Amino acid sequence: MRSLQPLTLTRNSLEHKPFVAPRIQYERKAGNRFEVREPEVLGLPLSSFVPVILSRLNRFIEEVLIRSMQTTMPKPMTIAEIPLGARDPIRPERFFAGLRGEVQLWQIIYSDDAFDDV
Repeated sequence: MRSLQPLTLTRNSLEHKPFVAPRIQYERKAGNRFEVREPEVLGLPLSSFVPVILSRLNRFIEEVLIRSMQTTMPKPMTIAEIPLGARDPIRPERFFAGLRGEVQLWQIIYSDDAFDDV
């Protein structure tokens, strides 16, 4: 599933038709046992859907904010991305300010990667 597809489908669903949250279903089994069926949203179990949506939303917000900051910075300043392998695990910062020509200019690029994997 493309990274923006669940978010787009959910937004369209909420804006264009009434949304009713899926309910947990209980199925009676032999004896006094019950089996719980996890609700699904857009074909994904709720426990999978929520982390996917939150990851995509976090990434969207971060990248829009960084891009907004980048476009308003005085020249020759810009924002660059720290490569994933070079980030300090104690302070996992993704971006830093630098000077154009000295650092590679960061650009928003489409990717299916989760928020923590970018």
